[in-house]
Amino acid sequence: MRRRARGRGGREPILVVDDRPEILHVAKSLLEELGYDVLSASSGVDAIQRVEMLGSDVRPALLFSDVIMPCGMNGFMLARRLRQQLPRIKVLLTAGYAGDVLGVGSESNSAF
Repeated sequence: MRRRARGRGGREPILVVDDRPEILHVAKSLLEELGYDVLSASSGVDAIQRVEMLGSDVRPALLFSDVIMPCGMNGFMLARRLRQQLPRIKVLLTAGYAGDVLGVGSESNSAF
């Protein structure tokens, strides 16, 4: 674990999910520099498996995920699934390109 920057960051566990290794590495490194405990995963399926293996005392407080990912589970689906297991988890979804998955004008993605 890296040293926490003074006056910034926190100690909460964060789950970072991105299918691009370079993005995953940068996000993980920056958050660790701010003092966060970071669990990383390369897909929604990988994220679910990793969370299921964790003890209840180290469950992530925040999901920080890409929207567009392979393996049949996008960021919205992952957030919904994690909320079933962890109702209090905060969700931050990001995308370089969201395309039609955002469903603008649709209510299909309005709730996780």
